[in-house]
Amino acid sequence: MESLKDLQNPSPEYSSSSTLLSFLDKDVTRLIPRPLPGTKQIPVSYNGAQPNTKSLINRLKVNKGGKMVEHLTIYTQNIWFSPSDQEERFGEIVKFIEEFLPDFVCLQECIAQFTALLLKSEKIVRTYHISQNSGNWYTVQILSKWPCHITKLSFSPHTMMARSLLLASTVINRTPVTVSTTHFESSDGKEGYTARCKQMEIAFSALKEHENVLIMGDFNFDAVRGKEEEARDKSFVDLFDCKSGTTLDFTYIPRRDRLDRMLLRGRDWEATGHYFLVGTEPIPKYSGMSIYEGNIVRSLSDHLGIISVIKFKGTI
Repeated sequence: MESLKDLQNPSPEYSSSSTLLSFLDKDVTRLIPRPLPGTKQIPVSYNGAQPNTKSLINRLKVNKGGKMVEHLTIYTQNIWFSPSDQEERFGEIVKFIEEFLPDFVCLQECIAQFTALLLKSEKIVRTYHISQNSGNWYTVQILSKWPCHITKLSFSPHTMMARSLLLASTVINRTPVTVSTTHFESSDGKEGYTARCKQMEIAFSALKEHENVLIMGDFNFDAVRGKEEEARDKSFVDLFDCKSGTTLDFTYIPRRDRLDRMLLRGRDWEATGHYFLVGTEPIPKYSGMSIYEGNIVRSLSDHLGIISVIKFKGTI
């Protein structure tokens, strides 16, 4: 895979049935780690309809040890809640998801307008389980092709911004897989630093029992210059460090900081080196122009997104 286009997934076969199936029977859920005592993880419901019957049956067969998958594609994006070019920017993010159909999509700064746009997309609604956008006026969301349990772990009282960790746990190729996303505190100075360090401690502690786990999102500190990096759990591999080829070394466009991360700790899954940034071109309105000039962002967000691929270590 030498370019982003190589990651395109075929469109799923749709069924006209609107029947909603229950997901992850007892044979599968027994492999998913339970929340640690005291972590206060709460269940998160799905937003709107679940994927169609045929899609669910096929994925449950994979969950239960039938057909195996070799790769998983994951996309993380801070969508930027700003009203600046919001309609066109949000539309471009939705189009990107529709075109590439990653297995998991993790989103930060989600607001009601964006969620409404997601739910207007027939392709997205029929392809993904979409976590409920609740608990804050802007928040994090997960879209999963795989039937999964979704829970939220609040960082309270160590947040002034209602920040949390969202986890989607499932079983793929008979192995437990957890995909999680967060948006660590945005405050500057000592207060922000202290909050982010505590939030990382809570998040990584909650994930320590998960054997195959990704955590991604807007960490709100630079991966190289941020002192918070010392508090990060180093058992997780930064997929940026595994990339093949060259790419930009920043994700936050205005300051050219690498705030957005995708980290993996895997017993059964590993990095492939396929790591691409999303949003390096301007939205159509600004075609041919720079993505940032004079404090004006012309990309689909003020953060570049990340899309990467992990592969199964076992025999397919």
